[in-house]
Amino acid sequence: MSDWQPIETAPTGFRNEVLTYRGAGLMAVAVNIDGAWCVSDGCDIIGVTHWMPLPKPPQAAKDKAA
Repeated sequence: MSDWQPIETAPTGFRNEVLTYRGAGLMAVAVNIDGAWCVSDGCDIIGVTHWMPLPKPPQAAKDKAA
């Protein structure tokens, strides 16, 4: 897995889910849409400072999706 990267380098767009970090141990899977960080229940997560790619799913999960 990759190390945490500065938020300014994060990919954008609906299909680019990443793990985000906001300090104090707060992490969320989110996407950046037009400059707003969004999770499943809304946008504008405030204070996101770092990101990292999500890990690949387990092989069994990939097989079921196919």
